[in-house]
Amino acid sequence: MNMKHLVWIIIVGVAAGTAVAKQSHSASAPSAREWTVMFYLNGVDDLEKSAECALIQMLSVRPTEEVTLTIQLAMTGADAPPLGRVGQRDIPCPLEKALSRVPYWKGTRRAAVVNGKTRVRAVDGIFLGSNLDMRNPANLAAFVRWSVSNYPARHNILIIKDHGAGKPYLLFAKSARLNSSINSALIDITPELKAKLAQKSKEPRLDVHKPVILEPDSNLLLNSQIRNALKSALGRRRLDIIGFDSCYKAMLETGYAMRDVARTLVASEAIQFDYAWDNLPWLTELARHPKVNRLTIARKMLVSFQKRQAEFERQHSNEDIDPATLAAVDLDGLDAILSPLDLFSDILATDRFPAKMATNARNACQPLEDESFDIDLNCFVTHIIDQAGGEGSETQEEIDQLSKNINDTIKTIVPDPIINYKARKLGASGLAIYFPACQEDDLLHDPNHASYDPLDSKAIPFSKQHSWAAFIQRYLKDPNIKCPPPPGVP
Repeated sequence: MNMKHLVWIIIVGVAAGTAVAKQSHSASAPSAREWTVMFYLNGVDDLEKSAECALIQMLSVRPTEEVTLTIQLAMTGADAPPLGRVGQRDIPCPLEKALSRVPYWKGTRRAAVVNGKTRVRAVDGIFLGSNLDMRNPANLAAFVRWSVSNYPARHNILIIKDHGAGKPYLLFAKSARLNSSINSALIDITPELKAKLAQKSKEPRLDVHKPVILEPDSNLLLNSQIRNALKSALGRRRLDIIGFDSCYKAMLETGYAMRDVARTLVASEAIQFDYAWDNLPWLTELARHPKVNRLTIARKMLVSFQKRQAEFERQHSNEDIDPATLAAVDLDGLDAILSPLDLFSDILATDRFPAKMATNARNACQPLEDESFDIDLNCFVTHIIDQAGGEGSETQEEIDQLSKNINDTIKTIVPDPIINYKARKLGASGLAIYFPACQEDDLLHDPNHASYDPLDSKAIPFSKQHSWAAFIQRYLKDPNIKCPPPPGVP
């Protein structure tokens, strides 16, 4: 066998032969294993190299009897970039030389890295086929169910890598294009607004990383589908940590969707560059000291990210560095923010608070990307105080009290996020919320799959159950709210 293809080799008896025995008693027998860490890596589109980098990092860890790693990795095996050629904004893989040992293939493989007595450098598990859709929630559920059944542990972590967006979707195809016809996707809008949307679709400011109107054949995975998949696989258990190696996932809406299937959310409110996550340091530390709690591990994830980002910024000190963040959100405390945010939103949705004031506060908290539909929640709540009215007014007192409550809660559940100087300058503090600049931007999302209108049957759960969405709808329908011009246009 060619040595290059040994990258997918492990003791098959460990990955497959013991699976039947384990599965037969895992539900009833207590596990001596502390942690099972699951990696769901969708190395499609332009993510092959970074998914392989994550694989190499995992295979460089020396697992113990108390820590098992499970992996599901999809590859297209076509048009892969040459080794070492990454975009100007990308962070090189910390183990890039090792990538030369990784073959490309077309399809999806699943395996486990176990047995600390042997330094396992690769895996040979189950070939799941050439066309498995990693964005199908049933396939995610099957992987998690396989992992926790065959490798039961007291604690579980799930890391998902793919393209990402915030409000409606977890993942979606980067190849998604703005639907040029538009008319079949949008209902009950005026011809004037439809014409504006058609014009916006031609503007270069649209970014395919955002959840725009999708062509019929585009694949995506909703936050609610992820939640349901995990609920199906885990039953009444919750993950200790769910991490998104994806863009724009550190949002209140994401945390809300995941709070009953995970206790901690690790994610970024900005673009997540290909190799920004450095899994090797925290996995190595976990293997050495497995008796740690979830928040300690989450903190080590953030520290690993911070070191990688600092290294990258040193190497590119003369360039304009993009915003970068990573936060660990304690979902056990997320509900504490909901009631004050509801009251806060109710005030903003009344005539006591003109939409222009919300615009001023939003503009003070610039999105982390030109075409982002999300703003930092802590920043907005802080700046809204300046718009609330004169000192001593009833509205001012209510806003002051609610703002302090919300900000204090954010600091408690999002302690010490990693935020580079560019993101901090734009007001980032670790947790974002959906707030498009205008109605056209809101409608550029795919209304066939998710909506922020609480009266829409396709509305996401957060918008149905909490008042922020009602405020957003009132704001967007205000005739005085206009879309800002594209960057560079006066």
